[in-house]
Amino acid sequence: MDPRFFYAIAGNDIPSFIRLVQEDEGILDQRLFGSLNTVLHLASKYGHVNLVREIIKLRPEMAAAENKKLEIPLHTKGTLSNGNLKVVKLLLNQPWFVGIDEDETQLNTLHVAASNGYVGNKINLPFVADIVGHLLNLCPNLAHNKDVNGYSPLHYACSKGHVSIDIVLLRFDLNLALQFDNICYSPLHLAAMNGDLAILHEFVALAPASFQFLTTCGVTVFHLAARFNHYIALIYLATVFCDTYLFHQPDKFGNTILHIAISGGHYHLAEKIIHETKMEINYRNYEGHTALDILKHA
Repeated sequence: MDPRFFYAIAGNDIPSFIRLVQEDEGILDQRLFGSLNTVLHLASKYGHVNLVREIIKLRPEMAAAENKKLEIPLHTKGTLSNGNLKVVKLLLNQPWFVGIDEDETQLNTLHVAASNGYVGNKINLPFVADIVGHLLNLCPNLAHNKDVNGYSPLHYACSKGHVSIDIVLLRFDLNLALQFDNICYSPLHLAAMNGDLAILHEFVALAPASFQFLTTCGVTVFHLAARFNHYIALIYLATVFCDTYLFHQPDKFGNTILHIAISGGHYHLAEKIIHETKMEINYRNYEGHTALDILKHA
């Protein structure tokens, strides 16, 4: 890309941008070496709303152009997370938007927003919530679309720990909590695997029925928290579900969460389970072993 053109875009120098285009309209088709970002990718990333508007007026088809990572300008890292709501809404309101997200095997805009809920190292809560809400109002079906791995936007929000987006999506449609990916994990399962206490708390408050759903191996949310040694998360869940059958339910191999904790060498967690829950320590799995048998073998 012509360095003069790049600096005009980066510096939001619209007069210089227009002058260079008038000298040679073909300069609009130049891309950044390496990333293959177009001028619209760059202007969107930097949050230059007036420049974005000017580029769309000159090259409306550029809104659907892909860079080396197959990202359109709206999906480029920085565009959905740089805090410039005006740029995002300008891109979303283009006629191409609805059609470009119809392919359910690809990441849609809501997937990207749910995944990129950060600005630097901080979560820009008002901006992210506003973007997700705007997307849901504009194209509600995006919330239910899955990518090639079966991930919905809620899967992404839960796996990345973006609790603000999680809340917006759950309030939009509680059925989103009951979607499974290609290996039969729900969004809640991913949160349990990460031991994400804030997201687990929101699921308890907004979608408690989602705790009833198991993986194909009959694994509960509690098994997953125990397997990944998320002590605080499991103890929190125990305070809510300890007196339920679900908390004590074995997996398809007959293992309780106590079996899982000891099998994984998570003895501090196992001790807490024994002392602070009503878990039956003499319960035998389908191989006839109690949790203490597993401890002896270890």
